Amino acid sequence: MKNRIIFLTGLTSAGKTSVARAIQEIEPDYMLLSNDIFEHMLSDRARQENYFASLSRAIVLMYESAEFFLARGKKLIIDGMLLDLTEFHSECGRSHTELLDRIIPKEHRLLVELVCPLEECRRRNIARGNRGEFQSAWQAEHMASFLPDLQLESDRLSSAEMAEQILTCINNIT
Repeated sequence: MKNRIIFLTGLTSAGKTSVARAIQEIEPDYMLLSNDIFEHMLSDRARQENYFASLSRAIVLMYESAEFFLARGKKLIIDGMLLDLTEFHSECGRSHTELLDRIIPKEHRLLVELVCPLEECRRRNIARGNRGEFQSAWQAEHMASFLPDLQLESDRLSSAEMAEQILTCINNIT
C-alpha cells in the first residue's frame, strides 16, 4: 500500500531512529519525520518556559505534516512516542492517541511498538550521553494506552531484522 505511514513508537533508546534508518536503507523512498526533528524547531525559550505545551504543539505540526505528505502519496516513517500528559490534553483538547487517530486514521498507518526493558534503555541512554539516565523510566509511566499493529523486542532483534519484519508486514496489508 503506497499511501501508508509506518509509525514507530517506544521509549527513548528503544531503537526507533535506528529502525527508521534501516527501513530507509531497504526502501529509500521512505521519508522520516520525528519528535526530535520537530522538537528542535522550537526555540530554547519556548522549551524552557513550557516544555510540554510547546512539544505538544510541535507534535501536532508533525502529524499535520504527515497528513500533507500522505495526501501527496509519499511513504513516511514517524519516529515518535505516544504519551499521556495533562499538558497535551490542555493544548490539543484531546488525548495524544485521539489526535493521532483524527489526523492520521488507522487505515493509513502501521503502528509499531518497539519494546525494550527499562534497564537496557537506561544503559543505552547512558551510552548515548544526550538523554537522561532515567528518561525512559519516566516515559514508561506516562505512555498512553494503545494497541500496536506490530510489537517488536528491540533488545532481541537487530535494526535490520526489525526493518525487514515491518516492511513485510506493511507489504502484506491490502
